[in-house]
Amino acid sequence: MSKWVGESLPYDEELIVKKDGIIKRMKIGDIVENKEKVEVLSFDKDKRVNFTEVDDYIKHQQTSQLVEVTTRTGRKIRVTKDHSLFSFISGKLVSAPTSHLIPNESFIAIPKRLNLPKEIIKSINLYGPFKEDKSIFICNVKDYLIKCKLILGLDKTAEILETSKGYLSQIISRNLPICVTKFDKSIKKAGLALDFDNLKIKLKG
Repeated sequence: MSKWVGESLPYDEELIVKKDGIIKRMKIGDIVENKEKVEVLSFDKDKRVNFTEVDDYIKHQQTSQLVEVTTRTGRKIRVTKDHSLFSFISGKLVSAPTSHLIPNESFIAIPKRLNLPKEIIKSINLYGPFKEDKSIFICNVKDYLIKCKLILGLDKTAEILETSKGYLSQIISRNLPICVTKFDKSIKKAGLALDFDNLKIKLKG
């Protein structure tokens, strides 16, 4: 890591980020200025690329001239002259400031592929991302509500679910869907574990 870390990337340099469960590109400047709650792609100790939460937001004053590096393949990279790129120098791959590169002579290393985890995604658990969305409902909760009643009592369960005791009985007997945020609150209060294979998430209506 050089002393130029943080001063080498321009405001409009884009990162691949995950925000609210959606993967997209965002400008570094916007992320720092707005202190966006995003996860960014970064290398872990095993040299795998994973999404990681941002620890801190630091804005540096630009102290070096901006340049644009164009590769033989047509790729363009906007950085400051102090930004380090991997280049072949004296037969070795080293980190060198952009200002040390020589047009039509220097080579820079660009990864052809990222060393991502090779697990095949067979299913996606939507419960976590949606459990705070009041427009989302959850089905097949009958057995969980029966357990909540036993642990918390009928009155407390109905209070947490913000419904009447009579309608709670209907929800259980007819296995009706309920608001996921209220369901999650009751599950946490009762200290129950969930089997996500049996739960279904749906939009209202």
